Amino acid sequence: MKRTILTLALIFSSMVVFAQSEEETLNKWINTYNELNASKNYAAMISNFDACHAEVPSWDFAYYYKGVAEFNTNDHAAAIKDFATFTSKIDTVNSVYLMMAKSYNALSQPQDALNSLAIYTQKEPNDKNGYSEMANSY
Repeated sequence: MKRTILTLALIFSSMVVFAQSEEETLNKWINTYNELNASKNYAAMISNFDACHAEVPSWDFAYYYKGVAEFNTNDHAAAIKDFATFTSKIDTVNSVYLMMAKSYNALSQPQDALNSLAIYTQKEPNDKNGYSEMANSY
């Protein structure tokens, strides 16, 4: 009985330490990406993605930040891919759909842009930028 309790206590304590370590790692990456985005260091945002994803594979915002960096460096096809991955997991960051639409327009894919803008304007019906980009698509 004592061994069982001791074994369970060891397992529980190791799980708590692991959870704290994982949370610290996640916070490290959140801070890193916030700093890189604020300083507009897009190359570092892209190059850090693999390490971040390896350490915290459940942090879906890594796709968002990588997409933002690709968008800002005019790698629109890659940005669309990462934004699509992000929106398939998290659908609450509305600006992603506008950036996707702008990327589709940059790649001369107006119908795909309009599809993204339909979602964006539904979520942000009063944003003039969405309607302006819609006019660009037409």
